[in-house]
Amino acid sequence: MGTCDKINAFIRDNLSLILTLLGVALGLGVGFAIRPAHPSESVLMWLGLPGQLYLRLLKMMIVPLVVCSVISGTSSLDPKTNGKISMVSFVFIFSNNAIGAILGVLAFIAFKPGNSNQKLVAKSSLLSRSIETQDIFADLLRNLVPDNLFEASIQQTVTTYVPITTLNATSNETITSFKRSLGFNRGPNLLGLIFACTLLGIAAASLRDKGKSVIDFFESATQIVIAVLRWFLWTTPLGVLSLILVAVANIKDVGVIFGDLGMHVLAVTVALLLQQLLIMPLLYLALTKRNPYTLLAAISRALLTSFAATSTAVVLPEMLHACEVKLGADRRIARFVIPFSIALSANGSAVFIACSCLFISNFTGTYPSADIIATVGDRLRTASNTMGHTMGAMVTHTFCKNTIRPLGSSPHDSNEIKLEISRDPSSSGYGSKADVREERNSNGVQTCT
Repeated sequence: MGTCDKINAFIRDNLSLILTLLGVALGLGVGFAIRPAHPSESVLMWLGLPGQLYLRLLKMMIVPLVVCSVISGTSSLDPKTNGKISMVSFVFIFSNNAIGAILGVLAFIAFKPGNSNQKLVAKSSLLSRSIETQDIFADLLRNLVPDNLFEASIQQTVTTYVPITTLNATSNETITSFKRSLGFNRGPNLLGLIFACTLLGIAAASLRDKGKSVIDFFESATQIVIAVLRWFLWTTPLGVLSLILVAVANIKDVGVIFGDLGMHVLAVTVALLLQQLLIMPLLYLALTKRNPYTLLAAISRALLTSFAATSTAVVLPEMLHACEVKLGADRRIARFVIPFSIALSANGSAVFIACSCLFISNFTGTYPSADIIATVGDRLRTASNTMGHTMGAMVTHTFCKNTIRPLGSSPHDSNEIKLEISRDPSSSGYGSKADVREERNSNGVQTCT
């Protein structure tokens, strides 16, 4: 194969990634070009609409994918194996989150962002109360066991504090107290959905032949949802261009922002680079004995898309594809661990939020004490990181692969469908043209490739 043929093959195989990078570059260029013109709110709304529609397309399919993939994955495993997979993935997630929080705290201590003499942020005069640690864990348990699965698909339970003001007749002073109240945050309760779907999958498997039709339905539904999502991902370049363009055009004063936040940005960037390029790869190498940079190459599309979309949930199908097809993880493990990690993992964001919380405290004129620093590192939970999700799936696969039965070794798997998308030389990106072939092996397992 000549040089030109190799270049053409590379472009065909990475067309979507190249177009996404082009969208990032155009978004930055056009955004900085129109910023001096001070575009109106209406203009920015229309420029940002393609990006909003892109995110809505992807988010629309998250709940169906989580429900179908978790049920189909857990139904093909016995309860003991499901328990081991859950425990291994939870220990990895907890450890990874703790490392991220510690890195964020150390980055703040090393760089001390927010020490500027000019304090631009005033303390809020609004009545508010920080959520207590016990309420954080109570909300976690409430969300783990939802009382309505339809509500769990659109909202999460959260503890709020309602201020109650009373007048002391003796001293004529106003006394404010807070009362706990259960409220809701918009967004799917993935933790509760995963718990319920795990129970449904185990129950379907326990019914054997009676549950087989349900298992087949959710297995097929998983592949259908993934196919639709991969169609949507072709709109990534336009969506990324729109999102970055509007974000850059909305910047009012670049000098002021980077003058005040530059040290904070540097602290977070250094900590994230250490986490993503050194600490996590070393952890992955130690636990799996695999080359960590092979994993980074396999999830490059997912990393870039999640970077632009500021969400890893929207690249769930890309992460599943990378783990199952490119990295060889057992699909039953990947389809449980990655959604579970999305619901709980916060390894990347823990770095940013730990450092940001301490930065804001210092920026307003109050340098946090040792107990405040420790409290911030114990109490963080937020969105997850694409690399952490896929790494968690691969680590769990390494520890659990010898304890699960091979696919096709159970009567429940007799008609199990496995979908792998392979690119022919005339196709490009995301397997837009898939050569689908069905066959049955000696065990009667139907395979699509």
